[in-house]
Amino acid sequence: EIDARDISLARLNKVLRTRLQSEKELQDVVQQQDKKLRHLIDKSGEVTSLQAEISQLQRELQKAKTEAKVLWKELRDQEPQEKPLSDIQEKVWLRQQVDKLRELMLEKDHQNKMLHYKHLCERRLLEGRLCQAERVLKSYEERTKETLSSLPEELAGCPELRALLEPLASKPAEGSSGDCEEEL
Repeated sequence: EIDARDISLARLNKVLRTRLQSEKELQDVVQQQDKKLRHLIDKSGEVTSLQAEISQLQRELQKAKTEAKVLWKELRDQEPQEKPLSDIQEKVWLRQQVDKLRELMLEKDHQNKMLHYKHLCERRLLEGRLCQAERVLKSYEERTKETLSSLPEELAGCPELRALLEPLASKPAEGSSGDCEEEL
């Protein structure tokens, strides 16, 4: 009995040590993953700040290009008498405004294209749903017609039954669901 208990204790002790070792390994893995995650978050913040800095530098570069373009044009077209600096500054400012408006126009054009594409997708989705609904309706009409026509002869003379069958009988055999499938 004592030997069995000792063996049992030894097994439990071994299982406990294995479990403690596994927990320690899991804690190490969790710590490593946490460290990697913090590192990725830090890098993500760096990327975001670098993207903002790049955007700012691109705007400044565009502004400098505009100024240079206007100044070079002024130097080429310069007449013997010199133009006042305020005229040149005004031309630079006007050129910058034109560039800003051009960028806004391109942005709005892109937004319009995206809205148009979204509208087309929504329209196709709704047309698909309409076709599906028409098919289901046609299926229900056919089942109703079959059910009503399979009623016993005694009920065929019933005015209520005839009133139900008349609208179904007047419907064409080929509905608009065939057209739907061709459009999709």
